[in-house]
Amino acid sequence: MSTVSQRGDNGIKVGAGRLHPLFGFETRFDSYVGLSEQGTSTGGVPDGTGDLILHIRPGLELEVPSDTIQLGARFLLDYNAYTGMTEAWTSDLSRTAASFDLNALINPKGKVQVGLDERFARSDKITNLELGALTLSNRNDAGINVSILPGNGNLLIRPGYVNTYEHFEPRDGNPDPNVANHDYWQHNLGLNLGYKVLPESALVLDTSLAIRNYERTPSQQYDTQNLRVLGGFVGLVAPRISLLAKAGYGQQLDSAGYDGFLAHAELGYLYSAQTQVRLGYVRSFEPSPSAGLYYTDDRVYLDGSTRLGQKLRLNAGLSYDQINFPELSSRGTEDQIGFHIGPDWEFNSFLTAGISYALTSRTSARTVGGLDYDRHEVGAHVMVYY
Repeated sequence: MSTVSQRGDNGIKVGAGRLHPLFGFETRFDSYVGLSEQGTSTGGVPDGTGDLILHIRPGLELEVPSDTIQLGARFLLDYNAYTGMTEAWTSDLSRTAASFDLNALINPKGKVQVGLDERFARSDKITNLELGALTLSNRNDAGINVSILPGNGNLLIRPGYVNTYEHFEPRDGNPDPNVANHDYWQHNLGLNLGYKVLPESALVLDTSLAIRNYERTPSQQYDTQNLRVLGGFVGLVAPRISLLAKAGYGQQLDSAGYDGFLAHAELGYLYSAQTQVRLGYVRSFEPSPSAGLYYTDDRVYLDGSTRLGQKLRLNAGLSYDQINFPELSSRGTEDQIGFHIGPDWEFNSFLTAGISYALTSRTSARTVGGLDYDRHEVGAHVMVYY
Protein backbone atom coordinates (compact mmCIF):
# COMPACT_ATOMS: atom_id res chain seq x y z
CA MET A 1 0.00 0.00 0.00
CA SER A 2 1.37 3.41 -0.96
CA THR A 3 2.18 6.26 1.36
CA VAL A 4 1.66 9.97 0.93
CA SER A 5 4.59 11.64 -0.82
CA GLN A 6 3.52 15.27 -0.32
CA ARG A 7 4.44 15.31 3.36
CA GLY A 8 5.15 18.99 3.89
CA ASP A 9 5.57 19.75 7.57
CA ASN A 10 3.59 16.75 8.78
CA GLY A 11 4.75 14.87 11.84
CA ILE A 12 5.85 15.49 15.39
CA LYS A 13 9.11 17.41 15.72
CA VAL A 14 11.82 15.20 17.28
CA GLY A 15 15.10 17.12 17.46
CA ALA A 16 16.20 17.73 13.88
CA GLY A 17 13.77 15.10 12.60
CA ARG A 18 10.08 14.25 12.54
CA LEU A 19 8.03 11.32 13.79
CA HIS A 20 5.08 10.47 11.54
CA PRO A 21 2.15 8.42 12.92
CA LEU A 22 0.22 6.67 10.16
CA PHE A 23 -2.82 4.47 9.82
CA GLY A 24 -3.88 2.39 6.85
CA PHE A 25 -6.95 0.30 6.09
CA GLU A 26 -7.42 -2.03 3.15
CA THR A 27 -10.12 -4.42 2.09
CA ARG A 28 -8.78 -7.05 -0.32
CA PHE A 29 -10.26 -10.11 -1.95
CA ASP A 30 -7.63 -12.84 -2.39
CA SER A 31 -8.82 -15.72 -4.59
CA TYR A 32 -6.23 -18.19 -3.26
CA VAL A 33 -5.89 -18.20 0.53
CA GLY A 34 -6.04 -21.97 0.99
CA LEU A 35 -7.30 -25.28 -0.33
CA SER A 36 -11.02 -25.77 -0.54
CA GLU A 37 -12.79 -28.18 1.78
CA GLN A 38 -15.82 -28.31 -0.52
CA GLY A 39 -14.51 -29.71 -3.80
CA THR A 40 -11.60 -31.02 -5.82
CA SER A 41 -10.37 -30.44 -9.34
CA THR A 42 -9.27 -33.03 -11.89
CA GLY A 43 -6.82 -35.50 -10.34
CA GLY A 44 -8.24 -35.26 -6.85
CA VAL A 45 -6.28 -32.14 -5.86
CA PRO A 46 -8.31 -29.62 -3.79
CA ASP A 47 -9.29 -26.42 -5.56
CA GLY A 48 -8.12 -23.13 -4.15
CA THR A 49 -10.55 -21.02 -2.18
CA GLY A 50 -10.67 -17.26 -1.65
CA ASP A 51 -11.66 -14.83 1.04
CA LEU A 52 -12.20 -11.16 1.76
CA ILE A 53 -9.41 -9.92 4.05
CA LEU A 54 -9.50 -6.72 6.09
CA HIS A 55 -6.04 -5.22 6.68
CA ILE A 56 -5.64 -2.83 9.61
CA ARG A 57 -2.23 -1.11 9.54
CA PRO A 58 -1.12 1.31 12.25
CA GLY A 59 2.49 2.42 12.14
CA LEU A 60 5.21 4.99 12.76
CA GLU A 61 7.88 6.51 10.55
CA LEU A 62 10.92 8.47 11.75
CA GLU A 63 13.16 10.73 9.68
CA VAL A 64 16.22 12.41 11.18
CA PRO A 65 18.46 14.34 8.74
CA SER A 66 21.96 15.18 9.98
CA ASP A 67 25.48 15.84 8.73
CA THR A 68 26.70 13.37 11.37
CA ILE A 69 24.15 10.53 11.39
CA GLN A 70 21.17 10.28 9.05
CA LEU A 71 18.49 8.07 10.53
CA GLY A 72 15.32 6.56 9.10
CA ALA A 73 12.94 4.04 10.61
CA ARG A 74 9.52 2.63 9.76
CA PHE A 75 7.33 0.21 11.71
CA LEU A 76 4.07 -1.11 10.32
CA LEU A 77 1.72 -3.54 12.04
CA ASP A 78 -0.66 -5.39 9.74
CA TYR A 79 -3.59 -7.25 11.26
CA ASN A 80 -5.17 -9.57 8.67
CA ALA A 81 -8.80 -10.28 9.50
CA TYR A 82 -10.14 -13.11 7.32
CA THR A 83 -13.92 -12.87 7.05
CA GLY A 84 -14.76 -16.45 5.98
CA MET A 85 -16.83 -15.09 3.10
CA THR A 86 -16.38 -18.12 0.79
CA GLU A 87 -15.76 -20.93 3.31
CA ALA A 88 -16.22 -20.36 7.03
CA TRP A 89 -12.99 -22.11 8.06
CA THR A 90 -10.79 -19.44 6.44
CA SER A 91 -11.67 -17.04 9.28
CA ASP A 92 -9.24 -19.12 11.38
CA LEU A 93 -6.40 -17.79 9.20
CA SER A 94 -6.64 -14.34 10.81
CA ARG A 95 -3.20 -13.27 12.02
CA THR A 96 -0.90 -10.35 12.73
CA ALA A 97 1.92 -9.51 10.32
CA ALA A 98 4.51 -6.76 10.69
CA SER A 99 7.43 -5.04 9.03
CA PHE A 100 10.26 -2.97 10.48
CA ASP A 101 13.01 -1.04 8.69
CA LEU A 102 15.85 0.88 10.30
CA ASN A 103 18.72 2.46 8.41
CA ALA A 104 21.46 4.78 9.56
CA LEU A 105 24.26 6.50 7.63
CA ILE A 106 27.21 7.74 9.65
CA ASN A 107 29.29 10.62 8.23
CA PRO A 108 27.07 11.00 5.13
CA LYS A 109 29.17 13.79 3.59
CA GLY A 110 32.56 12.25 4.30
CA LYS A 111 34.90 10.13 2.21
CA VAL A 112 34.32 7.20 4.56
CA GLN A 113 30.66 6.46 5.32
CA VAL A 114 29.22 3.68 7.46
CA GLY A 115 25.77 2.29 6.77
CA LEU A 116 23.70 0.21 9.19
CA ASP A 117 20.53 -1.61 8.13
CA GLU A 118 17.98 -3.71 9.98
CA ARG A 119 14.89 -5.16 8.26
CA PHE A 120 12.23 -7.55 9.48
CA ALA A 121 9.11 -8.67 7.64
CA ARG A 122 6.41 -11.26 8.28
CA SER A 123 4.46 -11.72 5.08
CA ASP A 124 2.88 -14.14 2.61
CA LYS A 125 4.74 -12.39 -0.24
CA ILE A 126 7.73 -14.72 -0.21
CA THR A 127 10.74 -14.64 -2.55
CA ASN A 128 11.52 -18.38 -2.26
CA LEU A 129 10.13 -19.69 -5.55
CA GLU A 130 10.61 -23.33 -4.53
CA LEU A 131 7.81 -23.03 -1.98
CA GLY A 132 4.20 -22.49 -2.93
CA ALA A 133 1.88 -19.53 -2.50
CA LEU A 134 0.42 -20.96 0.72
CA THR A 135 3.54 -20.14 2.74
CA LEU A 136 4.44 -17.41 5.23
CA SER A 137 7.93 -15.98 5.61
CA ASN A 138 9.45 -14.46 8.74
CA ARG A 139 12.70 -12.83 7.60
CA ASN A 140 15.25 -10.66 9.36
CA ASP A 141 18.25 -8.99 7.67
CA ALA A 142 20.88 -7.11 9.68
CA GLY A 143 23.77 -5.54 7.82
CA ILE A 144 26.68 -3.14 7.88
CA ASN A 145 28.64 -1.62 5.02
CA VAL A 146 31.47 0.88 4.65
CA SER A 147 31.62 3.20 1.62
CA ILE A 148 35.11 4.49 0.85
CA LEU A 149 35.47 7.35 -1.67
CA PRO A 150 39.20 7.98 -2.15
CA GLY A 151 40.64 10.89 -4.12
CA ASN A 152 38.12 12.93 -6.09
CA GLY A 153 35.27 10.51 -5.36
CA ASN A 154 35.14 8.79 -8.75
CA LEU A 155 36.04 5.44 -7.18
CA LEU A 156 33.72 3.69 -4.73
CA ILE A 157 34.84 0.77 -2.56
CA ARG A 158 32.06 -0.77 -0.44
CA PRO A 159 32.68 -3.90 1.64
CA GLY A 160 29.67 -5.18 3.55
CA TYR A 161 28.15 -7.95 5.63
CA VAL A 162 24.52 -9.07 6.00
CA ASN A 163 23.21 -11.66 8.43
CA THR A 164 19.88 -13.22 7.41
CA TYR A 165 17.51 -15.53 9.25
CA GLU A 166 14.36 -16.76 7.53
CA HIS A 167 11.68 -19.02 8.99
CA PHE A 168 8.84 -20.42 6.88
CA GLU A 169 5.46 -21.71 7.96
CA PRO A 170 2.33 -22.91 6.13
CA ARG A 171 -0.24 -20.20 5.63
CA ASP A 172 -3.02 -22.46 6.95
CA GLY A 173 -1.14 -23.10 10.21
CA ASN A 174 -0.86 -26.88 9.77
CA PRO A 175 2.65 -28.30 10.41
CA ASP A 176 4.52 -29.18 7.21
CA PRO A 177 8.07 -30.59 7.50
CA ASN A 178 8.82 -29.72 3.86
CA VAL A 179 8.21 -26.04 4.60
CA ALA A 180 10.10 -26.03 7.92
CA ASN A 181 13.11 -27.71 6.28
CA HIS A 182 13.77 -24.48 4.36
CA ASP A 183 14.53 -22.45 7.52
CA TYR A 184 18.07 -21.08 7.34
CA TRP A 185 20.78 -18.74 8.63
CA GLN A 186 22.94 -16.98 6.07
CA HIS A 187 26.14 -14.94 6.32
CA ASN A 188 26.66 -12.78 3.23
CA LEU A 189 30.06 -11.17 2.68
CA GLY A 190 30.12 -8.65 -0.15
CA LEU A 191 32.40 -6.22 -1.95
CA ASN A 192 31.05 -3.69 -4.44
CA LEU A 193 33.33 -1.54 -6.60
CA GLY A 194 32.29 1.36 -8.78
CA TYR A 195 34.23 3.75 -10.99
CA LYS A 196 32.51 6.83 -12.39
CA VAL A 197 33.32 7.24 -16.09
CA LEU A 198 30.80 10.04 -16.69
CA PRO A 199 28.82 12.25 -14.28
CA GLU A 200 25.78 9.94 -14.61
CA SER A 201 27.35 6.53 -15.29
CA ALA A 202 29.85 4.07 -13.82
CA LEU A 203 31.57 0.75 -14.28
CA VAL A 204 30.68 -1.65 -11.45
CA LEU A 205 31.79 -4.96 -9.99
CA ASP A 206 29.60 -6.75 -7.40
CA THR A 207 30.90 -9.80 -5.56
CA SER A 208 29.40 -11.81 -2.72
CA LEU A 209 29.89 -15.04 -0.82
CA ALA A 210 26.73 -16.29 0.91
CA ILE A 211 27.27 -19.04 3.49
CA ARG A 212 23.90 -20.71 4.05
CA ASN A 213 23.30 -23.08 6.97
CA TYR A 214 19.92 -24.78 7.28
CA GLU A 215 18.37 -24.95 10.72
CA ARG A 216 16.62 -28.34 10.52
CA THR A 217 18.65 -31.56 10.82
CA PRO A 218 17.34 -33.21 7.59
CA SER A 219 18.49 -30.18 5.57
CA GLN A 220 21.92 -29.60 7.09
CA GLN A 221 23.58 -32.00 4.64
CA TYR A 222 22.71 -29.42 1.94
CA ASP A 223 24.46 -26.43 3.55
CA THR A 224 26.18 -24.43 0.80
CA GLN A 225 28.63 -21.63 0.06
CA ASN A 226 27.32 -19.57 -2.84
CA LEU A 227 29.66 -17.32 -4.82
CA ARG A 228 28.31 -14.61 -7.14
CA VAL A 229 30.40 -12.19 -9.25
CA LEU A 230 28.84 -9.70 -11.70
CA GLY A 231 30.40 -6.74 -13.46
CA GLY A 232 29.31 -4.19 -16.01
CA PHE A 233 27.87 -0.72 -16.60
CA VAL A 234 25.20 1.35 -14.83
CA GLY A 235 24.03 4.83 -15.82
CA LEU A 236 22.62 7.12 -18.49
CA VAL A 237 23.52 6.48 -22.14
CA ALA A 238 21.32 9.35 -23.38
CA PRO A 239 19.51 12.21 -21.60
CA ARG A 240 16.41 10.07 -20.98
CA ILE A 241 17.70 6.52 -21.42
CA SER A 242 19.32 4.52 -18.62
CA LEU A 243 21.15 1.22 -18.99
CA LEU A 244 22.11 -1.45 -16.49
CA ALA A 245 24.17 -4.26 -17.99
CA LYS A 246 25.90 -6.74 -15.69
CA ALA A 247 27.06 -10.27 -16.42
CA GLY A 248 29.02 -12.75 -14.38
CA TYR A 249 29.39 -16.11 -12.77
CA GLY A 250 27.91 -18.07 -9.90
CA GLN A 251 29.02 -21.26 -8.20
CA GLN A 252 28.18 -23.38 -5.18
CA LEU A 253 31.74 -23.88 -3.95
CA ASP A 254 31.39 -26.88 -1.68
CA SER A 255 29.09 -29.07 -3.77
CA ALA A 256 28.28 -30.24 -7.27
CA GLY A 257 25.56 -27.63 -7.42
CA TYR A 258 25.18 -24.54 -9.60
CA ASP A 259 28.14 -23.55 -11.77
CA GLY A 260 27.25 -21.11 -14.50
CA PHE A 261 26.19 -17.78 -15.96
CA LEU A 262 24.50 -14.89 -14.10
CA ALA A 263 23.17 -11.64 -15.56
CA HIS A 264 21.11 -8.53 -14.96
CA ALA A 265 20.16 -6.22 -17.84
CA GLU A 266 17.73 -3.31 -17.69
CA LEU A 267 16.79 -0.56 -20.14
CA GLY A 268 14.96 2.43 -18.73
CA TYR A 269 13.16 5.37 -20.35
CA LEU A 270 13.03 8.33 -17.97
CA TYR A 271 10.45 10.61 -19.56
CA SER A 272 10.47 12.82 -16.46
CA ALA A 273 11.12 12.62 -12.73
CA GLN A 274 7.53 11.37 -12.36
CA THR A 275 7.25 9.06 -15.40
CA GLN A 276 9.56 6.09 -15.90
CA VAL A 277 9.43 2.74 -17.73
CA ARG A 278 11.92 -0.12 -17.20
CA LEU A 279 12.37 -3.36 -19.14
CA GLY A 280 14.73 -5.95 -17.67
CA TYR A 281 16.05 -9.49 -17.51
CA VAL A 282 17.65 -11.33 -14.57
CA ARG A 283 19.37 -14.72 -14.51
CA SER A 284 19.94 -15.99 -10.97
CA PHE A 285 20.16 -19.10 -8.82
CA GLU A 286 19.06 -19.87 -5.27
CA PRO A 287 20.13 -22.69 -2.92
CA SER A 288 17.73 -25.53 -2.12
CA PRO A 289 17.69 -27.85 0.93
CA SER A 290 17.21 -30.90 -1.28
CA ALA A 291 19.22 -33.28 -3.42
CA GLY A 292 18.81 -30.74 -6.23
CA LEU A 293 20.92 -28.22 -4.25
CA TYR A 294 19.57 -25.23 -6.23
CA TYR A 295 17.06 -23.86 -8.69
CA THR A 296 17.52 -21.20 -11.37
CA ASP A 297 15.25 -18.29 -12.23
CA ASP A 298 15.16 -16.50 -15.59
CA ARG A 299 13.01 -13.43 -15.10
CA VAL A 300 11.77 -10.84 -17.61
CA TYR A 301 9.96 -7.78 -16.27
CA LEU A 302 8.38 -4.52 -17.38
CA ASP A 303 7.61 -1.83 -14.77
CA GLY A 304 6.23 1.67 -15.15
CA SER A 305 5.09 4.57 -13.00
CA THR A 306 3.69 8.00 -13.74
CA ARG A 307 2.01 10.96 -12.10
CA LEU A 308 -1.00 12.53 -13.82
CA GLY A 309 -1.42 16.07 -12.61
CA GLN A 310 -0.50 16.72 -9.00
CA LYS A 311 -2.74 14.13 -7.36
CA LEU A 312 -2.95 10.86 -9.33
CA ARG A 313 -0.14 8.29 -9.33
CA LEU A 314 -0.19 5.10 -11.36
CA ASN A 315 2.10 2.06 -10.98
CA ALA A 316 1.96 -1.09 -13.10
CA GLY A 317 4.16 -4.08 -13.77
CA LEU A 318 4.33 -7.33 -15.73
CA SER A 319 6.77 -10.20 -15.14
CA TYR A 320 7.53 -13.72 -16.32
CA ASP A 321 9.68 -16.21 -14.39
CA GLN A 322 10.95 -19.50 -15.79
CA ILE A 323 11.96 -21.53 -12.75
CA ASN A 324 14.10 -24.58 -13.44
CA PHE A 325 15.02 -27.47 -11.13
CA PRO A 326 17.63 -29.20 -13.33
CA GLU A 327 18.59 -31.82 -10.74
CA LEU A 328 15.02 -32.73 -9.72
CA SER A 329 13.11 -34.71 -12.33
CA SER A 330 9.92 -34.38 -10.25
CA ARG A 331 9.92 -30.60 -10.70
CA GLY A 332 11.55 -29.85 -14.05
CA THR A 333 10.60 -26.38 -15.35
CA GLU A 334 7.84 -24.22 -13.88
CA ASP A 335 6.45 -20.91 -15.12
CA GLN A 336 5.09 -17.95 -13.20
CA ILE A 337 3.39 -14.84 -14.61
CA GLY A 338 2.77 -11.75 -12.52
CA PHE A 339 0.83 -8.55 -13.20
CA HIS A 340 -0.11 -5.64 -10.97
CA ILE A 341 -1.66 -2.21 -11.39
CA GLY A 342 -2.60 0.37 -8.79
CA PRO A 343 -3.70 4.00 -9.11
CA ASP A 344 -3.45 6.19 -6.00
CA TRP A 345 -5.06 9.57 -5.41
CA GLU A 346 -3.27 11.96 -3.06
CA PHE A 347 -5.94 14.23 -1.63
CA ASN A 348 -3.41 16.23 0.41
CA SER A 349 -0.32 15.69 2.56
CA PHE A 350 -2.40 13.69 5.07
CA LEU A 351 -4.56 11.38 2.99
CA THR A 352 -4.07 8.91 0.13
CA ALA A 353 -6.59 6.42 -1.27
CA GLY A 354 -6.44 3.96 -4.12
CA ILE A 355 -7.38 0.64 -5.67
CA SER A 356 -5.19 -2.25 -6.81
CA TYR A 357 -5.26 -5.48 -8.76
CA ALA A 358 -2.63 -8.24 -8.89
CA LEU A 359 -2.48 -11.56 -10.71
CA THR A 360 -0.06 -14.41 -10.08
CA SER A 361 -0.35 -17.49 -12.31
CA ARG A 362 1.91 -20.49 -11.64
CA THR A 363 2.11 -23.71 -13.64
CA SER A 364 3.90 -26.78 -12.33
CA ALA A 365 4.14 -30.49 -13.08
CA ARG A 366 3.44 -31.01 -9.37
CA THR A 367 -0.23 -30.56 -8.58
CA VAL A 368 0.47 -30.00 -4.88
CA GLY A 369 -1.52 -27.08 -3.49
CA GLY A 370 0.25 -23.76 -3.85
CA LEU A 371 2.44 -24.74 -6.81
CA ASP A 372 -0.10 -24.81 -9.65
CA TYR A 373 -2.66 -22.02 -9.32
CA ASP A 374 -4.13 -18.69 -10.44
CA ARG A 375 -4.31 -16.02 -7.75
CA HIS A 376 -6.28 -12.78 -8.15
CA GLU A 377 -6.06 -9.99 -5.57
CA VAL A 378 -8.40 -7.01 -5.77
CA GLY A 379 -8.26 -4.31 -3.14
CA ALA A 380 -9.14 -0.78 -2.07
CA HIS A 381 -7.14 1.11 0.51
CA VAL A 382 -6.80 4.40 2.36
CA MET A 383 -3.89 5.77 4.38
CA VAL A 384 -3.79 8.66 6.81
CA TYR A 385 -0.27 10.04 7.27
CA TYR A 386 0.49 12.78 9.77
